[in-house]
Amino acid sequence: MASRRVSRALFVPSPRPGAAAAGPSAAAAASVPAAHAYSLRTRSAPSTAPRSDEDEPEDIKPKGKGRQKDGADDAAYSDSAVKRAAPSASPAKRRSSASASPNKKIAGIKRAADSPEPLSPRKTKLPPKLELSQEETLPPPPHWEETLRVLSAQRTRIVAPVDTMGCEENGREERRADAGRERESDEEEKKRERLAVLIGLMLSSQTKDPVTAAAVRALQTGLPGGLHLDALLTVSPELLNGLISKVGFHNRKTHYIRSVAALLASDFGGDVPRTLADLCSLPGVGPKMAFLALQGAWGENVGIGVDTHVHRLTNRLGWGPTKDAEGTRLRLQSFLPKSLHRSINKTLVGFGQIICVPIGPRCDLCDLAPTGLCPSVRTLDPKRAAARVKVELLPLAKEEVKQEEQLEAEAEQQIRAGGVKKEKLAW
Repeated sequence: MASRRVSRALFVPSPRPGAAAAGPSAAAAASVPAAHAYSLRTRSAPSTAPRSDEDEPEDIKPKGKGRQKDGADDAAYSDSAVKRAAPSASPAKRRSSASASPNKKIAGIKRAADSPEPLSPRKTKLPPKLELSQEETLPPPPHWEETLRVLSAQRTRIVAPVDTMGCEENGREERRADAGRERESDEEEKKRERLAVLIGLMLSSQTKDPVTAAAVRALQTGLPGGLHLDALLTVSPELLNGLISKVGFHNRKTHYIRSVAALLASDFGGDVPRTLADLCSLPGVGPKMAFLALQGAWGENVGIGVDTHVHRLTNRLGWGPTKDAEGTRLRLQSFLPKSLHRSINKTLVGFGQIICVPIGPRCDLCDLAPTGLCPSVRTLDPKRAAARVKVELLPLAKEEVKQEEQLEAEAEQQIRAGGVKKEKLAW
């Protein structure tokens, strides 16, 4: 009976600090060992008095996944387990700690203005390979020359956003919004133009051409002295982010532009790099941007720039199959003459923006549909086609028709004579 009375006394709540103990139950609780006294506190009603670090025993370790072997460092325990074991801070301490710790930009949370995110260093990843090996190369797709000839002929009658608001066009002197600034030396003018091409390419990721063009124009008019390297080095992150706020992922692109500006000033003499490896080492610059930057800024044709339009049309035309942009680039470079590597991007991009759109392609307007050259052609209901947005195509001039017929006749004569291979013809 005595042992039963003692065990019952173990579960009697201990009195609050400062309260007077009364009755036999308090005396029994006072005789409980320290380990049992801890279980008494945890099972008792919550105390309103503040708890100190001495209240927690030193041998508390989290259970379950967060539990480590004996002797493991306390920092190795899981955060949730440590939070369960740690004492709760007083309201005054929580308020002081909350006011002392600045907000950090982690997973989309805005960072305070007085603690900007550190700039990104150069990437160490190797540049993409330029060509497929002989074992990886596949035979050219059938009738690709005729397909490209028909597509290119219709492309001359299309005015697409890439023709007037592309990244290369945004950097040209006659199109720049900061053209009225004070005249610089020829070399500084070229640097400014190349920088506008690179920044436009960085902004174009996951963004339509009109939005990209508007963001570049905002930089040219909103930055002191226009879009040049010194302005990017001194502009505040808040102002830069506000000027490009319409593009996709503008928070991340703000960080990339500031990082690239610092690297251009420190590693490349204040100019855009001229090699594929150096361009790909810049944060926020991928292979597509690097190839297009070399073409637009330096006039060097190293490879084909592949975006979502080029990738989509390559597979719809039966020139694949390819799984990603890099696979599409290597596939196109394996059979297209190098003289077409620069023009193929704008040809396919403009065609994909107006005719071969991602959803509901306008096969009713495509010149490839009646030829049987496109394996992805769809039959569109005339009523549904009439309800769609009207697409205006430029008329084909009579001189162009005659010139096209003459070129076709000359090409056929050369093929019959055997003097030139068909894939060598530049349409």
